[in-house]
Amino acid sequence: MVKLLRPLPYPVAGIGVLVLGIMWSLGSGLANWDQLQAAELPMVTTLLLVTVGGTLTVAGVWFGVSAVGWAMGRLLGGKARFVKVLFAISTAAPPLWLAAPAVPLTLAAGASTPAHLLLILMGGAGVLGFMVLLVAELRELEGFSRLQAWGWAALTIVFCASFLSLQNASL
Repeated sequence: MVKLLRPLPYPVAGIGVLVLGIMWSLGSGLANWDQLQAAELPMVTTLLLVTVGGTLTVAGVWFGVSAVGWAMGRLLGGKARFVKVLFAISTAAPPLWLAAPAVPLTLAAGASTPAHLLLILMGGAGVLGFMVLLVAELRELEGFSRLQAWGWAALTIVFCASFLSLQNASL
């Protein structure tokens, strides 16, 4: 049986987050193209700054989500080291490569158009694919049951979402 979704091999797992950062930067750059053109910098410099900033942001989120995930795994009886959780999340990243540019473009689109709906579907499909791969990686890493692995994912999402909601409420 051929699997449609496959995680990255562990030796190249770090590439998952690097490509994710570049794809996020691509979507952000396209969504804000007018501001990039209006910048008083050469376009190559502007694009380099957007790419470096987006990639560093994604790397920071990767470390933060991995730390929360590691803690939630420990809560459920997991014994994996933090680095293993960090790499498990990165190996599951390829579906997010599709979702990453779609999110800023969706936020910038505003009105409901067919393109807007397509972007939402792309983002949702990427996130769903990521979750399926991540749960499979966690089952293998921790020896979790399917229920424990999905519980891990749910706890991690709820914690991160509550943190983001508190962060946004303070703005």
